[in-house]
Formats: sequence, structure tokens, C-alpha cells
Amino acid sequence: MDSVERILKNAGVELGSLIVNSKDDLNDGPWDTYVEVVHFGRGSSTGTDVVILDGEPVVDRSTDISMMDYKKLKRYIRGIRKDFPVPFWLFDALVLVVDRESGRGVVHVVCGDVAADFEASMGTADVVQDRAIDMFGDLVEPSVVCGRPIVVPDGGSAVDRVEAFVAVSPVSGFVVEDAVVSRVDGGWRVFVRDRPGQIRVDRTYFLVGDDGGVFPVSSGEPPAQAVARLLGRR
Repeated sequence: MDSVERILKNAGVELGSLIVNSKDDLNDGPWDTYVEVVHFGRGSSTGTDVVILDGEPVVDRSTDISMMDYKKLKRYIRGIRKDFPVPFWLFDALVLVVDRESGRGVVHVVCGDVAADFEASMGTADVVQDRAIDMFGDLVEPSVVCGRPIVVPDGGSAVDRVEAFVAVSPVSGFVVEDAVVSRVDGGWRVFVRDRPGQIRVDRTYFLVGDDGGVFPVSSGEPPAQAVARLLGRR
């Protein structure tokens, strides 16, 4: 069994047991299948979950697990990303599907151009949940769905990637229509110039890798250090 299979198999065992045995809102009512979607940005993550009963999503009650178990889940997923042989900026989403009767969890990693398509569905929780169920609800083995690497050929494409990012995760003071683009080693810098009379001590700009990764960067970070992170040097 190669390292990817081992990581995902172990994750399914550990996370499946954690979900099935967690005592909180999740177990206030019946369910057959639990689906958790975690989407990763630079330095942060967002997620949504849903339970399924008799083939239909249950949308009228909370499915929260205990806070202790939630922290364990987040910690375990961070470990998967750390050990997984896919660079962080291509590891866009993780989907966990748990069968309640068997206690078995199945973990799916989404990256590459498939991730970009999946990411576009992150507008509302309901849409994300439906998409995850359609793509992974019936799979009984772990999967890594990457497709082709995303290629950003020019500055205009870099702005398009940033526009899709801020549509999901808005950044205060960043107006896409005012974006300026410059070339950096391994990608593009997308930023908004201060307007006349405007002085901001700290602001956010974006680095967009040639492979399609989008990284929010604080202006307080040395530019060379940010580009080094973009290239995976640190």
C-alpha cells in the first residue's frame, strides 16, 4: 500500500470512529451517512457538514459534533495535509463520508482543476453539500481527484483567480476592479494601490502561482519571503 492510500485509509478509520462516537447535536436524531467538507485557503479553512437519512439530506437540524471532537478532527486533518504528497496550494478540499452503521469513514482529497470547479460551488452551504454528495456519496474507497494542474498564463487570468477567491472570502478594502498586476518569480502579484489621500499601514494583496494557487499576503510580510512561500521554499 503506498503512502497516499495508507494516509487516507488510516484517516477513514480514525475520523469515522470520531464522528460516530461523538455526543452532541449530531446524535439528536437519526442519520445514515455523515458528509463533512473542508475547503482550504491560505492560513484558514471553511467547512460545512450534512447528514443523510434514507437517501435524503437532513437540513432542519444541527449536526454539530462535540467541541473536543471538533478540535480533534481539525488537528487530524491538518496532519493529513502536512503528510500528504501534494503541495498545500493544490490541496484545495477534503471530503469525509461516514457510514453510521459500520462506523467506516472514507476520505477524498480534491485538487487541481477539479478543485477549481468544486471551489466554485462554495457559495452556499446547501450547494456545497449537494455537490459533495453527488461526487463522493456513493464511493466506497478513498480517492484523490486532481485532474490537470491549473495554469495561470497571464496577469488577466491571475486577476480572475483572485476575483473567484474574494467572491468566497471577501477581503476588506480589496476591490478587484482596481487591481494591478505584476510578475513575480513563479506567479503574479495582484494588488490594489492606495487611492489619493488614503494611507493604510497594513493591507492584503495576493500572490497567484502559475499552478493556480491563490495566496492572501499581508503587506507587512517581506515580499521576498512571501514569494519564497509561493515557490514552496519555506
